[in-house]
Amino acid sequence: MTKKQIKAIENILTRESAKRIDGTPSEIHPSLENYYISDGCVTVMFRQKPEGFPEGIQYDDLDRIFSENMESGNYVYSLTATTELVKEWKTQSKLWKKGLTTASGAVPVEITAHCEDGAIVTGRYDPRLLIDAVESIGTNSMIYIGKFRALNCNALLVYPKDWVDTGNSDMIALVLPIQ
Repeated sequence: MTKKQIKAIENILTRESAKRIDGTPSEIHPSLENYYISDGCVTVMFRQKPEGFPEGIQYDDLDRIFSENMESGNYVYSLTATTELVKEWKTQSKLWKKGLTTASGAVPVEITAHCEDGAIVTGRYDPRLLIDAVESIGTNSMIYIGKFRALNCNALLVYPKDWVDTGNSDMIALVLPIQ
């Protein structure tokens, strides 16, 4: 993993730790056949445990939920997260980092895709979360949008840039929209 990927994963783990009442640090969770990190809004799945992160408790529901959504066929390609696009999101994230929300003037990233049947799928996302998801997967990640059944919302799946050609899906991220 690159330094940028490690930093993005650490950001997600830091957000998870901040949500914990007992203040314990976050870990990588084994779950059936895979490993996961999640802050409740961004989840990253690893096919193998990444080195350098502590292993936490077994949490099999993560694998079930994630697998159901990946295999649902409800996701359509939306865009490739280019370096230029990530720079735009970083500029957009400045108000979010100051604690603002959509109600107080922060602007979410809107992602849209056109389905083969003519339907349009769209969602609004916190740029900080989107950046961490994309950077955890790697440069030029491919973003798919579709229905996340468990919460009835349009979530994003973020795949490595070469996953279609090589079948490389060793890491995949899921990003939930702003509700």
